[in-house]
Amino acid sequence: MNAPERLPLIWFLVLFPVLVLWTFYRLVTRHHRKLYAPGDYRDERLFVTPLPEDAVAEKVEQEVQAVVASQQLPTNEADTTPPPVQATAQDLRISYVEAERLALRAIEEDLGFPIQQQVSVKGSHYDFWFDGLASVKKTLHIFDVKYFQRPVFKQEFVEAVLYRVASVAFSPSVWDSDKYNEVVFHLIVVAGFPRENLEDFAKRMKSRIRSELFAVHYHFYNLDDLRQRFTADVQR
Repeated sequence: MNAPERLPLIWFLVLFPVLVLWTFYRLVTRHHRKLYAPGDYRDERLFVTPLPEDAVAEKVEQEVQAVVASQQLPTNEADTTPPPVQATAQDLRISYVEAERLALRAIEEDLGFPIQQQVSVKGSHYDFWFDGLASVKKTLHIFDVKYFQRPVFKQEFVEAVLYRVASVAFSPSVWDSDKYNEVVFHLIVVAGFPRENLEDFAKRMKSRIRSELFAVHYHFYNLDDLRQRFTADVQR
């Protein structure tokens, strides 16, 4: 086989893997519902129920421990100075509960639709807790609030939530009877640190945490700003 005859074969060997990869990418990101067999949809329902009080308390404790862990992180990779004076676990617990309550109220006002708060989302193979859920015009909105006392974070803090959202978004129960056309995850970040550091913190978070499998909307609030916004509510 001479060189001109080998040329088409060489191009085929070069381009075919790229074409397969591109096709698979398009299938997963744009047509993921077609990956399920008809049998996967049998007797599958999405159950959304309010969280009992003990589960809410457990969730708060998990979030407080995440905040405590973030206190031990340096401000950036080159910063090895000790973290500032730490708040007590009780102080963090109070701040987190307040931040979550005010942030969910703010996001309801900003988006213009009600949110079912503190819910358990159950399918046949999972049972996850979320801070909020809403169904609007065939779009499933999932909400999670994260409170940061300092402008530092670990990717694992958010990636764990992305995994839970993906498990729900790609479960057959979400797509049965074409009830939903889209899943949108709202990551609500409440900063307990000065607002002048919030913009840089937001940029760093967005650059490190990405998802191409479903839409992720970021909402950043400063806790002091939320307190001022809902002064009457805080006083009650």
